Amino acid sequence: MPYIQGLQGVSNFAVRYQGLVSTGTDRVALAAEYAAIDADMVVIEASLAASDPLDKEFSLANIETIRRGSDLTAATSDDKLVIAYMSLGSIRTSRPRYTEDGFSQHVVPSLVPLGPNDEARLKFWEPSLRGSYYQWVSDLIGQGVDGAYLDVLDDYRGLPETGDPDRSP
Repeated sequence: MPYIQGLQGVSNFAVRYQGLVSTGTDRVALAAEYAAIDADMVVIEASLAASDPLDKEFSLANIETIRRGSDLTAATSDDKLVIAYMSLGSIRTSRPRYTEDGFSQHVVPSLVPLGPNDEARLKFWEPSLRGSYYQWVSDLIGQGVDGAYLDVLDDYRGLPETGDPDRSP
């Protein structure tokens, strides 16, 4: 069976975008929670909602804790890959990245806000947005993740037709 390089030992995975209510916003507690998941790979959101008063990304040490698994020891059978979730086609407008990294300049205006999560669609095909994406990936690499899960690249099909060439990928 063909595999993607680096995924040959993965037989199961878990996706966690937020922690349990009991762990709240404590990154150390969240890292321990994620480390205890019985999976070979875990996909996580690199930071929590901006409504979180401690809004910050997981540290390199937090990611290493997750990677070491439930025994918190490196190079043992319960180690796991840590993959960061990245939505390339949408962004929550409450996130610092929305304004600080320039994503707000690339929103499809007719679709803001998108829903209860104050999510806006991005013109991900715009060449000028590449620098923001590169910075985001660079930040994730600095956090120590093993890879990225890139999501929401097919949303352009749901955009209404206007004849505007800037809205076409």
